[in-house]
Amino acid sequence: MKYFYDKYHFEGIFNGFYTRFDSREEHWAFMLESLKMILNIPPQKPTYEYLKKLIGNKPVHFVTTNQDTLFKKFFPSDQVSEIQGSWDYYQASDTSTDQKLYSTKKMVAELLPKVKDHCLPTELIPKSDINGSELILWARGPQFLEGKRYFEEHQKWNKFMADHRGEKILFLEMGVGRMTPMFIQEPFWEMTNI
Repeated sequence: MKYFYDKYHFEGIFNGFYTRFDSREEHWAFMLESLKMILNIPPQKPTYEYLKKLIGNKPVHFVTTNQDTLFKKFFPSDQVSEIQGSWDYYQASDTSTDQKLYSTKKMVAELLPKVKDHCLPTELIPKSDINGSELILWARGPQFLEGKRYFEEHQKWNKFMADHRGEKILFLEMGVGRMTPMFIQEPFWEMTNI
């Protein structure tokens, strides 16, 4: 990642996702390298291990706006709702005819070895196998695919709430900032307003 930092001077991978690269080919090389790190390097702090120990065997469900897949590394996927997407998947940039999600892990494994001089060759840039549009990360944005997987993520959360209706529930908000308060923070406030 040193090459990209030296050239663009962004602080952290998240900021790199919003950097204007000199070419699509360079952007794809950055994305593939970043996703390899995100999907494979364990967290440097024991936060998730501590949370797992703290919860023990209690029924739990996590609603997250982070796309970094970390909750699913520590908890079963049926206990996690990634309501703003997941970096585990790509989607077509044109979702009008392609409602499919594509595996990030498969893409990284196949394409990262083909990056040359910090660029993915143009002909290898991933495209929808249905409509030929370039793939983008499945993450909240103007083109975010609110398809089958999106509704399944919300359904898991709704099922947990229905299964525990009338019980005492602890709503614990961790690290939710003011960037997207309408997805977790404000609903939690509404549900706990007495």
